[in-house]
Amino acid sequence: MKKTNQFSKLGFLVLLLLFSTTLMFAAVCGDVNSDGKVTIVDALLTAQRYVGIKAPVFDESVADVNGDSVINIVDALLMAKFYVGLEKELTGCKSGEANLVPAQFKGPSSSTPGGIVGADLSLNVMNKGAGAAVNSVGYIFVGFYLSKNNTWDSSDTLLTGGRESVATPFAPGETKAVTILDGMTIPSGTAPGNYYLLAVVDEQKSVSESNENDNVLALPITIAGNAKIIIFDAGGKTGALGGRSGADLLCSTYVGMQSWLAGKKTRALISVDASDEIRDMPSKYGVPTNLPIVSVSGKKIADNWADLLDGSIGMTLQDAEILSYQFWYSGSNADGSLNECNCTNWTSANGYLDGRYGRWLYTDANWISLGNATCGANTYHILGLAWE
Repeated sequence: MKKTNQFSKLGFLVLLLLFSTTLMFAAVCGDVNSDGKVTIVDALLTAQRYVGIKAPVFDESVADVNGDSVINIVDALLMAKFYVGLEKELTGCKSGEANLVPAQFKGPSSSTPGGIVGADLSLNVMNKGAGAAVNSVGYIFVGFYLSKNNTWDSSDTLLTGGRESVATPFAPGETKAVTILDGMTIPSGTAPGNYYLLAVVDEQKSVSESNENDNVLALPITIAGNAKIIIFDAGGKTGALGGRSGADLLCSTYVGMQSWLAGKKTRALISVDASDEIRDMPSKYGVPTNLPIVSVSGKKIADNWADLLDGSIGMTLQDAEILSYQFWYSGSNADGSLNECNCTNWTSANGYLDGRYGRWLYTDANWISLGNATCGANTYHILGLAWE
């Protein structure tokens, strides 16, 4: 009887040791055999369980490594990939933690070295996790980077002024907007080419998250170097311009007198007929769509072609020192489409016909489409474009 008691005590100690070991290691996601690490053995045990072979020790609480509420061969494969280094983290077992992700990331499709992009950037941060996002400092950093690919690493370049903060905590499901500095810019030494803008949430990893691999969103952006479209005053004339060719002649004459514009292509910024509208100039005449539009003195009125025709410009034609007279013939509506008032395709000086014009005092749609002027009685100016 005494001997039996000794064996019972020994067995109890062994069971206690096994139970304590299980408690110590149960928190490791994927460690189904509770040995404190995830190995190929855990993957094998999970695969065996999937086909109905039960192991003496199998901790189901850490087996669902992809968090889909099912323990199957996919979980076994993820454990094996984690073991050989093909999977960075097993996250399904951390459903009670926070998970901060970037959302609704918007930004410009093109810019230039030193170009201002902050005013066109917007981003939300959302906590998709089941736990609150908290840290000791009371905020997280969000970084905006320029990258040659859509992943974030040490080779990427932080935008000038490209780091903002967002206050913590985040409740589960809570979304907060990031306040972005308007003056955030593309670094001035950036080489022309195709890039990605990256938004990196909690870049310093100050919040413990269930998934540290979904903190980045990417947007494509083209950096156009120092190339640009020059917009200039080609001079004044009545509505009888001589059609497209006459309007373009005014522009080529101006360009020919400017040595610094030598070799550039040029066209009049004017809608002539239904097949020759301002909005169609990129497809019809090869006007670049991704370059900023600037005055002769270098003052920018639009970031690109779409920005020029979106209903507003960055500064008035007067402030940009583009026009020497306040009215100019456009023949266009605000979106660059043909207006019915076009002096018979800019061939007529008939006093009973009108031509559509814009005015230099406005940054809204009136800059390009304000009113109508009598074709034969008014001498309004023509705007031209010049580009490489």
